[in-house]
Amino acid sequence: MGQPPGPPSAPAPVGTTAESGLIPGLLARIPWPRWALVAIAVAAAILTASCLLCIVCCCCRRARRRKPRDEEAVGLGSVRGATTTHLVQPEVDDVESGPGGAQQWGRLQLSLEYDFGSQEVPLAELPRTTLWVQVLDFKRLSGHEPLGELHLPLGTVDLQHLLELWCQLGPPGTAEAEQTGELCFSLQYVPGSGRLTVVVLEARGLSLELAEPYVKVQLMLNRRKWKTRRTSARKGTAAPYFNEAFTFLVPFSQIQSVDLVLAIWARGSRLRAEPVGKVALGTRASGQPLQHWADVLAHPRRAIAQWHRLRPTQEVDQALGLQLRRRLPLPGS
Repeated sequence: MGQPPGPPSAPAPVGTTAESGLIPGLLARIPWPRWALVAIAVAAAILTASCLLCIVCCCCRRARRRKPRDEEAVGLGSVRGATTTHLVQPEVDDVESGPGGAQQWGRLQLSLEYDFGSQEVPLAELPRTTLWVQVLDFKRLSGHEPLGELHLPLGTVDLQHLLELWCQLGPPGTAEAEQTGELCFSLQYVPGSGRLTVVVLEARGLSLELAEPYVKVQLMLNRRKWKTRRTSARKGTAAPYFNEAFTFLVPFSQIQSVDLVLAIWARGSRLRAEPVGKVALGTRASGQPLQHWADVLAHPRRAIAQWHRLRPTQEVDQALGLQLRRRLPLPGS
């Protein structure tokens, strides 16, 4: 007699065999050799890694603001030979007034941000707008005493981003300075070729009694007059417009020994041309002219324009300690 049949075996779980053989089945259906599939997978992995690396690099470049090549400061790294540190424009912090030197008026930290939405100052007028900041000593029982002031042309700064910068204060404006007027000009220096370009743009605030004003540009070397240029005269206006350019050849080894003096001349009540006021720039200047000169040397090949208040002629001459050339005596004198 045979034994009764046992209970039927449990059926295999549905889907186990199908899932375990899904990928091999798909690979078996592709009419390509296995080495080709491996090569395609490796190439796809390399392409994905390259794309991720490019995205990371782009993000890093946007986060790190790179400085334009034309705005690199004049330094000693690219200058070889006998050039030393005294041939480079010093920082404004390192310039101190010695005995008989120009007085320093301190520095002021500013934060600038331009609202492109409201545009209270229209974007066409922004390059011709100057920010005027005055520091006053508060006095309750009398008029506030001015301690210094700053004139910052907005056309010389980049307002695309929020800016925080330290600016050198100049002497407070006086009634005499306001009557003298202001002069706007731009400077550009190329260390490689030694070309110093001065563009006399315009003047304003001149007295209506002055006739035929013009600008005389003098370049001094070691406190002696070296080279002189002048613009053409303008008639019948207190705000003459010149827009004339002059180029001087100043080697990089002499840039620390020169002074640039711009003066407005005009015919007054004496019917002869006399200096109305002057502006002196260079390492021996102070306040706003010194800051303008430092900015020009710190940003080679870039033209920087700025308004300057004219100072009395005798005051500028005494500050520079001019050594006039001796005139040879005429025969028979």
